[in-house]
Order: sequence, then C-alpha cells, then structure tokens
Amino acid sequence: MSTRPRRTLAGFLARHGAITRHGEPLCTSGLTYLLNNNGLRTLFASFLEERSGVKIPADLRWLSEVVQEDEGRPDLEGQYGDRVPAVKIEAKLGQSFGIGQIRSYAADLATRNRTGDGILGLLVPAFRLEATRAEVAAEFKIADSKLPQRVLEPAVVVAVFSWEEVFQTLGENTSDPAAHDVEQLHGMYLTLAGLDMAPITPGQNWRERESDYFELANRVTRKLPAEHKVYPFGNERGYGNEHGYLRRYIGRTANGKMTFLSIGVRDPFAPHTTPLWLRYLRTEPFFEQILQRLQNSGHALVPSEGHVWLPLNLKEEAAGEELVDDLVAQAESIHRVIAGGR
Repeated sequence: MSTRPRRTLAGFLARHGAITRHGEPLCTSGLTYLLNNNGLRTLFASFLEERSGVKIPADLRWLSEVVQEDEGRPDLEGQYGDRVPAVKIEAKLGQSFGIGQIRSYAADLATRNRTGDGILGLLVPAFRLEATRAEVAAEFKIADSKLPQRVLEPAVVVAVFSWEEVFQTLGENTSDPAAHDVEQLHGMYLTLAGLDMAPITPGQNWRERESDYFELANRVTRKLPAEHKVYPFGNERGYGNEHGYLRRYIGRTANGKMTFLSIGVRDPFAPHTTPLWLRYLRTEPFFEQILQRLQNSGHALVPSEGHVWLPLNLKEEAAGEELVDDLVAQAESIHRVIAGGR
C-alpha cells in the first residue's frame, strides 16, 4: 500500500470545516467500520499481537465508544462474544491525552477482562509516537518509556502505535472493495490530521508549492491563540506582485494593549528563502518598544517601509501538523518577546 494515497473523495470532503471539528470520531468510526470486514479484522488482530505481545482472537466484536462504569468512552473496544473487553483503543489525531484518561481505560479493562492479558492501545500519528510514550511513562510512573509494558494487575499491557502503521497493515493482502475503503479512510485521516502535505524540499522554488504555503499560513493563523475575532485573509498590494502580501491579522494582548500581527505569504526578503512572514505595522501602539525588544532578542528581522518583518522558517523533513506546530511555536516565541518575556 502506498504511504501517501491518491486524493480521495473522503479526503476532499474532510476539508469541510464542520467535518474537521469532528475529526477523531470520524476516523475511529471509520476504523470500526473497517474492522467489521473479516479479512481486515484478522489482519488487525495479528498487528495488535505483534505490537503488544498479547495473543487475541481474530473474531473480536469491535464497537465505538462503549460507555464504562465511570462514564469514560474509549474510542474502540474489542469484545469477546459475552461482551467482555479484550482490547481498548484510544485514538488521537494531534492533541495529548486527558489527565487520568488512559489510567481510567486501563482500570476498567483490568476489572472486566478476567480471561487473560488485555491490551490498552494508544493510536496516534507517527510524529507523536515518542511524545505519547513519554505521556504513558509519566501516567504509570514507568522509569523506562519503552513499550509495550504490563501496567496493571490483573494484567493490562499498554502499547503505542501509529495510524500509519495501521493503514499499512490493513492495506496488505486486502482485496477490493475492502482496499478501496481503507484508502478512503486513509485519505480522510491525512486531511483531518493535517498530514496531507508532503515535506517541502529545502531550496525548492516556493512558487512550485504556493498553495501549500498558503495552507500553512491558514493553519498557523487558525491555531494561534487569538483574543480578537479571526479576520479573513487580505490581499495586500496585489498578491503575486513583487511586494504583494496575502495575510491574516491576529489580535493578541501585549503590555496591556491589543496588538495586531499578521502572518502570510510573500516573495522572500533577501537573503531569506522562506515566503512565510510575520509582520508588525509601524502604527502599532508601542511599535518602538516592539522594535527594540525584537532587536535585542536575536530574532532575525527585516525593516521595510517602517514596518518590521520576521521570517518563519520551515523545519526540515517536517510535514503537515508537525510543521504547523513548529511554525506556531516560532510565532509564539516572537510574541513572548514583544510582550516582555523571553
């Protein structure tokens, strides 16, 4: 199976805002649907055994959001015929797990599964594997975050694995129409997780990936905390011309005043190569202080027509949401400086 499938109808529809807000339930419900297929269910059982060291039947019944006694709702639960859980899986697309969430699922599994080891699986994008293993180690006070590990008695084995590994597994030796269903869900996952953008090669002509840069600016400005309404993108000086700038303003409080920065796409200022730029206008209420703090901070900056511009640089080999998160962190670092922090 290709690691990056062709654009699917499901992936296209996933760009719709209302759908995006419900990304995780959509993906996990889709996975539950796939596991109703006998061939895919068998492949998934083998995958779980390989990742956890626990042998489970290939004919488990897979359900979404089974309510626990403590009202917790793990995303997927694999049950024996008598409704005894053998596996619980909690899936994320980007954010961290809630405090106590995974311990709650493990405790319920330990209480209800009396037939042998149970599996608590945490399903995350590949770029979040390391961070999730660290979360598990902290939650269960594991000195070594190497997983899988047995964390509770009666035994519960916790394992962390990625959506990418699952799609690769389900795509192997799968005949149509199941293969088409896997591809559809994979395309939706990539879009909803913000991973449908391939890494950008250093030195590549940015105009060849112009639409991707615009999408990055859109995702970064949507993800930054805002204390004012979210403005639409504006086309300043005719974007596409030498000094054109397609940007969105974001309002943030600094020094007790509402301060507006903009992030957008334009031709790079030499000697920089990135087309992603953050700008403070000279009309900001304490612009001289902003400028002074930025000059003292060591951040690269470019004065132009009295305004101050700062490049947002791409993290090498990063793609999708990992790249967005890094750009958000750069913008947050700049805001901390102008707000008087470091």
